[in-house]
Amino acid sequence: MFPTSLFFGDPVYTCSLKQGIEDGFLAPYKVVCIHYIDKDIDGWTPPPGMKDDLGQDIESRTYNQQDVDCILILNQRTKPVAKRVMDLLKANNPFAKTIIFCENIDHAERMRVAIGNVAG
Repeated sequence: MFPTSLFFGDPVYTCSLKQGIEDGFLAPYKVVCIHYIDKDIDGWTPPPGMKDDLGQDIESRTYNQQDVDCILILNQRTKPVAKRVMDLLKANNPFAKTIIFCENIDHAERMRVAIGNVAG
């Protein structure tokens, strides 16, 4: 990851997130963490000899929350997470804007497709 200053130079002005919101430059936000399945919380160890969708051996170790959607991709996890996001939007304001943080471009693409499928 490269610091922004490498591209734009040093900032001419800084303010805190709180001050930016109070001044009306930034929108207030609400963080919602979705730990939807037990593998997010408890971790997961594959059975010996298990292979992935491409037929490759899965390394025998315990995968933790930091691995999910980065090293460990659980395709059946994306659908319920997308549904939970859409349920939250529909319950509050279906026209509200939201930002969903994903681990990488591949994860973002899988989440985009899943949300499109849930939204109809």
